Amino acid sequence: MEYLQKQTLKDTFFGGNFESFDLDDAMAVALQLADALTYIHSKGFLNLDVKPSNVMYDEGHATLIDFSVAERFSPDKPLRDNAGTTEYMALSRPTGERSGTPPTCSA
Repeated sequence: MEYLQKQTLKDTFFGGNFESFDLDDAMAVALQLADALTYIHSKGFLNLDVKPSNVMYDEGHATLIDFSVAERFSPDKPLRDNAGTTEYMALSRPTGERSGTPPTCSA
């Protein structure tokens, strides 16, 4: 298991330290998180709580953490109520609605 001792993306970016986090950094983080979510989805899971405080960040390396509300995808089963952080949910998420299959990405 990887030991992460640095700060979260929220601390890095929203802490006002904009000089150390430029557009290239933002793109790198976005691509790393897309890769992580693609892998999680390929295993049939949904994280349900992707937000800046659940991403550790250190010198260009982002790691998605906190899978406490993750669940296996099932198109026939509604999502748990109150799973995740409302401010970061997809617009359809607070209702617990599902449709189709989990999102997929292709590179």
